[in-house]
Amino acid sequence: MKTFATLIIILSTLHIANSFKHIGSHQKAIYTNDLVEAIRIIARKVLYRRYQMIHLITAVHNETDGEYKDLKTKLLEVIHEHYMCRVDDNQKVNTIQYRLRQNSLFLIDDIKSFREIVHSITIERYRFNGNFLFVLINGYFDEVEEIYDTMWKKNIFNVYSIYIEDNGVALNTFLPFRNNAPCGDTTPRVITRFKNGKFENEKILFPQKLQNLYKCPVRLVTFEDREILARKYFANGSYELHGYRMDFMNILSQELNYTNSIKIMEGDQPWGVIYSNGTATGAFLEVLENKSDIAFCEYYLKTSRNQFFDSSTVFYSTPLIFVIPMGQKLTNLEKLLQPFNWFVWITLSSTLLIAVIIILIINLKFKSHKAFVYGSNVKHPIINMILGILGNQQTVLPKRNFARFILMMFLILCLVMRSVYQGSLYQFLQSDGRRKEVQSIQEMIDNDFTFYMFESSLDLIQTQTEILSRTKTFKGENFIMKRPLDGSEKIASLEALSDVHVANTDPERDFKLKICKEPLMTMNLVIYFRKSFYLIDEINKKITVLISSGIIDYWLRRSLDDFREVKNNHPRKLNIDDLTGPFNLLIIGHLTSLIIFLIEIFIYKMTLKIQLIRPIY
Repeated sequence: MKTFATLIIILSTLHIANSFKHIGSHQKAIYTNDLVEAIRIIARKVLYRRYQMIHLITAVHNETDGEYKDLKTKLLEVIHEHYMCRVDDNQKVNTIQYRLRQNSLFLIDDIKSFREIVHSITIERYRFNGNFLFVLINGYFDEVEEIYDTMWKKNIFNVYSIYIEDNGVALNTFLPFRNNAPCGDTTPRVITRFKNGKFENEKILFPQKLQNLYKCPVRLVTFEDREILARKYFANGSYELHGYRMDFMNILSQELNYTNSIKIMEGDQPWGVIYSNGTATGAFLEVLENKSDIAFCEYYLKTSRNQFFDSSTVFYSTPLIFVIPMGQKLTNLEKLLQPFNWFVWITLSSTLLIAVIIILIINLKFKSHKAFVYGSNVKHPIINMILGILGNQQTVLPKRNFARFILMMFLILCLVMRSVYQGSLYQFLQSDGRRKEVQSIQEMIDNDFTFYMFESSLDLIQTQTEILSRTKTFKGENFIMKRPLDGSEKIASLEALSDVHVANTDPERDFKLKICKEPLMTMNLVIYFRKSFYLIDEINKKITVLISSGIIDYWLRRSLDDFREVKNNHPRKLNIDDLTGPFNLLIIGHLTSLIIFLIEIFIYKMTLKIQLIRPIY
């Protein structure tokens, strides 16, 4: 009887245990449905974007487990119903590279599953600014922080985990920047829970993590440039940086609330060069070796650099032009001819020549018409004409009205042309008095110019063989920007037009750089980041706002105005070099007079000899 009672108790216990197991399985099935529904809401509100798909990656050890198969089946049903979805297992992700994955959903059962797939999460397969949701099918485990820490070290920040817990479904993540917390904190935090068919707070499903860095440092590398970024020293020996580049860095740090940790590079080419084999110098080397996050310089946007760095939004565009020699100096006599072009000189010369011819013809053939044309009392009409050209008064005037009218018209012409000539000549003498410099790139090629540029610019002209074959690189600093180029030098330097503008507004320079009017190309200026830097998107958003508001243009203009020389509109004093031409004319005139005098003496003596030897009849 006692044995029978014991048997009854054992059977009852087994029945009760089986009942509880059934209840637990039923409850877990409910939570599984909640997990699937929570993922569906996340997919609808966060993951899915138009024309993009959700990538489902499975990495579990027991794929035959019934609960796992049930979860996967339900997930696929929900996702395929509304969205495009691609399913990959761990092996496929490792061997096949699809287009970069933007929204990724990982099914893992423990930390070992994550460790098996983490090496496949690379920039060649995933967009690091995308969304990564880990579904923990066996619930939360202590090593979740390892997932977050590993992903953060890869610069991946939109990382979340979702799992079933005792009273529902929890959505978990890490917040790398928080108030009164260490920078780059990867401590797991539950941000919301899914209960009764909805999230407690759908507004914070995937919170913004990088809009406020809470004064955490961001490492920047740059170089000093007098007009764009320069040191301003104080009496105690300390200094602060100022210039438009500093304004740029400060406004970004203020908007995102981070601290600038600035390193200033020194040397001949502090901005650096990046070669196709991955070696680099200067600021590029700092970023490549992960010693800095941002190379904050005005770099040209080049596709060859995209292999090693990420670039910002284009914030400025500038033409690339050649700095060229000044035109050759004019001779002293050429300066006197500059006020008029050749057509005017030919017209004036023709007018005077016709007047002289008419006077000579009248004197030789039509002496009776002298009184009618220029006056019978005018003994030397050609001399009078020269006096009128030079602005001297006429001592003898014709008596006939027609002759007086002709003289008046001629004097008015001489007055106008002489006044224009004097004014134009004075204005021209205020300039440096040179011929025009070369006007086009083809003209420089035809004149066999040598083109200089920095090594980092060589890839810009690889397809322009005529220029490339005549190109040399600077070995050190740019000597062409340091001094004026004489007209006899056949060299040119490739520069950004904005840099030339800055140099020409420097009051410490006593010369202006000349440029070829034909630009080689237009280049876009960007900032370069280390690959997949987490702040790229946020900084690009701020740059777009600055461009739209015109603030960057304002900074550049203000930086130029700070160094702009106040233009002197007062006329300069003419020196002896400016007035050598008239003295040359005086010397030529005296020499001509001397020659004429000698000729007259020669003719006079020859005439005497002829008279002495003439026979007397």
